[in-house]
Amino acid sequence: MTTLNPSEATSLALNTLTSQIRNILLMPDGPAKAAIGSFETLLNANLTMISEAANAHIDEFNGLIDQLEARDGELLTQAALVSQLRQQVAEAEQRITTARQEGATGLEAKADELYKAQRALNDVQTKYSALQYNARQLERQLADLNAMDPAGMKRRIKEKNELLEEQRTAIAKHKSNEAAYRAEVLKLERRISELLGVINDQDRELERRHTVIMELESSRAAKLIWVKHLAKTYKGEDGSLWNCYLVDHGLQSNTTYLINDLSWKLHAMKSDGSGCSVMLSQWMNPIYPAPYGSGAPDAMTQDIFAFMQEALEQSHPHLQPRTEWAKTVSIHECGLPPRTIKPLEEAGIDTLYKVMSHQGNKLDKVKGIGEKLVGQIVYACELKVKLWEEQFAAGQHAEQHKEAA
Repeated sequence: MTTLNPSEATSLALNTLTSQIRNILLMPDGPAKAAIGSFETLLNANLTMISEAANAHIDEFNGLIDQLEARDGELLTQAALVSQLRQQVAEAEQRITTARQEGATGLEAKADELYKAQRALNDVQTKYSALQYNARQLERQLADLNAMDPAGMKRRIKEKNELLEEQRTAIAKHKSNEAAYRAEVLKLERRISELLGVINDQDRELERRHTVIMELESSRAAKLIWVKHLAKTYKGEDGSLWNCYLVDHGLQSNTTYLINDLSWKLHAMKSDGSGCSVMLSQWMNPIYPAPYGSGAPDAMTQDIFAFMQEALEQSHPHLQPRTEWAKTVSIHECGLPPRTIKPLEEAGIDTLYKVMSHQGNKLDKVKGIGEKLVGQIVYACELKVKLWEEQFAAGQHAEQHKEAA
């Protein structure tokens, strides 16, 4: 027989009663009343079924509760047993740890004793081996001594000592000779040093004489050119007579625009004995120091210019082409400060050549241009000149390579 739970019994009862009520509602009044009478019996039967299902379910639930309580008791008993076992295991582990520590301490002590004993044994074996080795060495030395013939050895030692004495005597004699050789070497070294000093002095003297010869050669060449252009007397505007002489030794000046590396110089002299040295500008124009050169004849100045062109062609070949080039360069091409252009042009200084050739006199007197501006003007023009000189030098090198090829 199938046992229903309360929910299933209730659902079945409701379905049965609902179906019966629907059937009664469909019946006529007479049969409906009879059916209603039997409906009470059906209702009681269904309520009984529900009550029995509920009681059975309650009994089953109570049985499960009893089983759970029994299981809880068993679990508590097992938990207590597990706790006891854990305590026993912990006590056993503690005893094992204690036993291990005691055993390890004992083992360490025994190992230390064994190590000490092993070291003592090794020391004894080492000493024993050394004693054996020494004994064998002594035995071999004794055998060697017996084989050497001591009497013969004594004789040979005497002979060796005599030979050694002879060698010592020879060494002492050699040392004496060596000292003499060293003294001779030192004497020769001093002599060589003296000779080198004399040779150096002679070299310097030869260099000086060579310089003098070169200067004389340069002066001789300049003298020939001087004879060609300046070996004459000039008449000034005031009727005074002028001569321009070529003199040895060049002028030395701190002024950068003058030529300072010549072996000769020009000296202009009046008939009354006054005069001055003529300074030669790197821009191929003669400069008379004021006031000593005032009144110098124009013809003499022109001849000096012609002399300069020919005399400097060999020693300073770049000056003439540089001068000719500078005469074609306008001051507008030199990067000058704009405010300086007009004052320079009004003073008649309109080319690079005029700026460079007048930087020592006329340029300082230009109205509206002070010393600071003069420095800026000269610096800008010098940069322009330096660029030309680099291009000229490069062209000269290229031409030399071409001639060599």
